[in-house]
Amino acid sequence: MHPEHPDLYDVAVIGAGPTGLYAAFYAGMRNLRYDVGGYPAILGRDLVAELFKQAGQFGADFRGPTSGSTNGSRPWRSSSPATSG
Repeated sequence: MHPEHPDLYDVAVIGAGPTGLYAAFYAGMRNLRYDVGGYPAILGRDLVAELFKQAGQFGADFRGPTSGSTNGSRPWRSSSPATSG
């Protein structure tokens, strides 16, 4: 915090997607004063499902019982030959 400028931030995070939130997380761990702008208009679980779907469309192969959701189902359909069938 800047005593002479209380409205001045150490870090400005543009975007509140996964990367922006990690930036805010690490800034907070370092006791930096930060501001996050650009909140997404999507719920976290929906964002994760969409990211899995997009990665699957480009051939990503996910393994594990909880890939992509909290109930163990897969919300995406991969176009990868290794996962089709």
